[in-house]
Amino acid sequence: MMHRRPGIQAGAIATAVALAACSGGAPPGPGPASVVAERLSELSGTAEEFSSLAVGREDLLAHTAEGDELQIWDLTEGLEFRDTFGGRYPAVPFEQLDADAIQAEVEALVAECDVNVRVTVNAVTPSAHVTEMRCGEASFLELVATDPKQVHLAGEPLPDGTAVSVEETWEYVLALVARLDPDEVVSRVEIDDEEAYVWMSGNSATNDCVPSFSFARDGSDLGWACFSNPQGPPIPLGTMEAAELAGIQRAVMTEAGIDGTDGLEVTVGTSSATGAPALRVQLGPSSAEAPLR
Repeated sequence: MMHRRPGIQAGAIATAVALAACSGGAPPGPGPASVVAERLSELSGTAEEFSSLAVGREDLLAHTAEGDELQIWDLTEGLEFRDTFGGRYPAVPFEQLDADAIQAEVEALVAECDVNVRVTVNAVTPSAHVTEMRCGEASFLELVATDPKQVHLAGEPLPDGTAVSVEETWEYVLALVARLDPDEVVSRVEIDDEEAYVWMSGNSATNDCVPSFSFARDGSDLGWACFSNPQGPPIPLGTMEAAELAGIQRAVMTEAGIDGTDGLEVTVGTSSATGAPALRVQLGPSSAEAPLR
């Protein structure tokens, strides 16, 4: 049922490795974090859509997108085109970016690290970006292979969704979905003890990429991947309250004879039996589902 994070974050890793391969030497002048907004403004006059950014003490790299091709730029001292490679990744028009807010976020994260640092910003939906800060003695190039010290979604730290009630779990999931899409439309959601998985709808597609996400419920990490199509018809999750979803879940758990949430798997998606949105629970061989409405 579940797809673990190592597979779902393939897009993020591929982007980071390509950026890392183009890292350069020490630039003169101001630190790269202080010129992020300026460089993005300059880049918007040359490239079509923004995909990602990587910032270090002495490096400022970016990816822009044109269809199924990504362009790699070194922005450390200006606009220096480096290379093109194939691959379809989320990307948004530059006019949808708040470059000043991105710079402020990057500068704040860089300031929290006393040694080498690598901050990456990836566009993931029309309204959200993922920011990761890596910090350590490793070089800018080598930091790409280390675990992030902080992860932000849409400019804010990931929330902690552990050790909570059924209703609080749904509050956590709805809050994540709202950051990804203000209309809160998904195609599928899966929740277990350790992670929450969210497959977005076509409403969140950019550059023909429909994103999906895996969130560590302790707020420590997230992975993302690109798909050609949603996992099913759109489900307007934002039309429901956490208490309503929790009530449906409790009723379905009772029907299945499940007492407690340890090891429980919860899915919101399109029912194979009815073709309508449904909430399903499963614990070992016990399972049941009910319509969302």
